[in-house]
Amino acid sequence: VASEERRALMRKRDHDLFDHYHNRYLGRRCWVIGTGPSLLKVDPALLARLKGEITFGVNFLVKVPGWPFTPTFYCASEIDDLARVDSTVKEWESSRNEQVEAKFFGCMYSPNAYLPPPAYNDWTWVYREHGRNMQNGDFSGLEEPFDWVAEGYGVVFDIALPVACWMGFKQVYLLGCDATQVGHAHPDDASSRSRGNRGRQDTVQRCALGAMNAMKAHGRELLDCTEGGTLPLPKVGLVSVLRG
Repeated sequence: VASEERRALMRKRDHDLFDHYHNRYLGRRCWVIGTGPSLLKVDPALLARLKGEITFGVNFLVKVPGWPFTPTFYCASEIDDLARVDSTVKEWESSRNEQVEAKFFGCMYSPNAYLPPPAYNDWTWVYREHGRNMQNGDFSGLEEPFDWVAEGYGVVFDIALPVACWMGFKQVYLLGCDATQVGHAHPDDASSRSRGNRGRQDTVQRCALGAMNAMKAHGRELLDCTEGGTLPLPKVGLVSVLRG
């Protein structure tokens, strides 16, 4: 899809919000938090300390038992799950009387074609382009206008990581990104990507390498705090990062 076609697919409000966030957090750090079962092994007091950080939650993160705070941003990338993710986040916001600052959704289809207005108007949308693949080195959010994302085989790489780079973060820490085949930390296992096969697991690992290398070439770091995770990324301890 040509650049002008991609931009035409996205709504003006999507472009405006991405323009608003471009390099807003230049040089800072953030956390992208997946829903892997390793989250259940993390000291709840440590998780609570992340409330003071800039965080990206994904999919059904707030359904994790005892989840302690509202993420700064929220991301989703599967149209089959969006209605349920949207209601999950809205229920959380209502129960806490808190708001996620912005919600981001990456999909290969135009919002005018499948998002019945005004049901998801608070989700900012970007085009996930078929044929661009993170494992092959395709990565957005660093140089080109933010009107596409590559296939990353999971919401962390599909949308959360490119958006974090577009916002200018220098260090991105992953947590709860197990990249295994053992489900989620939350009890809702009905999501369309609840468990991957071995081939998908290997593909996600290659996407992680593609993302890390693209970020490194632009002076950014992708670091993994996930306990027992399988992603081939530099490992750092959650305690040591928070103490630093």
